Amino acid sequence: MSRNILASEPSSNNEHPGRHSLDAISNPPQSVAGYQLLEKVGQGTLTAVYRARSGAGRIVAIKLLRADAARDRVRLMRFYHGAKLAMRVNHPAVVETLEVGCDQGWHFVVMGYVEGGNLAAYVRKMYKIHERRALEMIVRLADGLDAIHDAGIIHRDVNPANILLTRSGEVMLADLGLSKSSEEDYNLTVLGNGLGTPHYMAPEQFRGAKRVGRQADVYSLGATLYTLVTGKLPFRGQTVAEQLVTKIKNDYIPPERFSPALSCATISLINKAMHADPGRRPETAAAFAGLARRCLELLDAEERGDAFADAADLSEPLWHVVFLSASGRRARLIITENQVLDLVRKGRLPSDARASLGGTQPFLPLAQIEAFRRRLFFAQSEDADPRYKPAKEKGQGALRARLVDHLGTLRERWGEGARIEGRLALLPSLVVGALCGGIGFGSVIFLLQRVFGSEG
Repeated sequence: MSRNILASEPSSNNEHPGRHSLDAISNPPQSVAGYQLLEKVGQGTLTAVYRARSGAGRIVAIKLLRADAARDRVRLMRFYHGAKLAMRVNHPAVVETLEVGCDQGWHFVVMGYVEGGNLAAYVRKMYKIHERRALEMIVRLADGLDAIHDAGIIHRDVNPANILLTRSGEVMLADLGLSKSSEEDYNLTVLGNGLGTPHYMAPEQFRGAKRVGRQADVYSLGATLYTLVTGKLPFRGQTVAEQLVTKIKNDYIPPERFSPALSCATISLINKAMHADPGRRPETAAAFAGLARRCLELLDAEERGDAFADAADLSEPLWHVVFLSASGRRARLIITENQVLDLVRKGRLPSDARASLGGTQPFLPLAQIEAFRRRLFFAQSEDADPRYKPAKEKGQGALRARLVDHLGTLRERWGEGARIEGRLALLPSLVVGALCGGIGFGSVIFLLQRVFGSEG
């Protein structure tokens, strides 16, 4: 279906239904603009939504503006403005807006019909949603929100009631009726008028929606995630003023109080998104989606039994590191760059381990990865890390004694066969090369075990 729009703005003098005393809730028409209205599926304070059928047989949703709202020029203009903004967006996680216009005095918007209900009703039914499922929903919604922002639009009313859930379980953002363009100003938002749904609004939105940016939508999506994983509203307060006070203080009930099993990463994500200072939140919806994906990645690691880093700072990239442990078992770590360096220098991670940034790129030896090559395999890198003191600084005598002691242990374990004696010829160059290359003493011992280990 093609997208249609009025060539000009509606005139409040001759195109609103107030003259006919029509009411989209109590007295709906049988058809509008060639669409047959089948049943009412939703109702707001200003609009009613109907399931309808086009002349070609397609099932759509039609939103009709109430008569009293159409008599208000600002509301009428916002109705059209929001629809026209929504028509810019084409994303699978955003409900499609197909047409806007006026027929027989009825102001309407035609949208794609989503079979199912909204997320608010689903949460009420389920009480709360499993962490993994909630994060998967949030990733999809954040991607859709990013598409909305890319179209120059701020949604301003992201909340579970405006998120539709299809029968196949997919979530979709709906209702851009309060949205605004970051490129245009129709003077439809009065300073001091926050718009939006108070429970999910960012603190700055209470002071006025005219100047809010993308981070306000990020906040609302974070508050939505809070509700999904806890089944609760984040802020106490019976009145809007009380809620604003708690939001400015960032005084929301910690989500882990309602969901003790919630991962540290997801708690951190919620806290970042719901920070009272917009500058401390993820800068874009895409960045928020990336952090949510990181949370899912850490949940995957936990389910596999992999060791992973404390994810208090989700903004730091994580490396997937695979290697054979001293017992010969395959091990996998998900840790930060500095943790990789620290483990190698302490001899707890072999220098021939392989790593991949985010686990999505090819696994390469550490020596072939620029991030580690210069800092691990060149002696000058040792001076850059004050926490690390090279083995050579401890004295050559002590170093030689420890090497001899470990070598004796290896000889006792694997015997004195000719093959071992042949490999002993490699020992001087191996040890000298490793130490001069900046590898810690523990890593040298691990390399010696690799040299002799296949004989065990």
